[in-house]
Amino acid sequence: MSVFDRIDRREYFRLHKWVARNFKKSGICEFCYKESKTEWSNKSGFYARDRIDWQELCHTCHVRWDRKEQAWLNYKGVKYGPDEAALTRLKSYAWYKEKSD
Repeated sequence: MSVFDRIDRREYFRLHKWVARNFKKSGICEFCYKESKTEWSNKSGFYARDRIDWQELCHTCHVRWDRKEQAWLNYKGVKYGPDEAALTRLKSYAWYKEKSD
């Protein structure tokens, strides 16, 4: 399933610009802890305007995350997606957004 099945392209790029403006980067990947150029990566697929739904990754880790390379995620000890409390919050956000549109 493509991200564009959930949101349109304009909203996707608008959201990425919003994230870049509103979340400060540290320059350290949240997975490999390398200090390098980093990118914002969405965790859940909900694309909420909430920091808990985004992670700062180097390009290599971002590609691996997006491809859901299971062996790599297991090695890193990562459960795909945010924790349960965050997921509940994001589901509420998605429900509210649907009702208000």
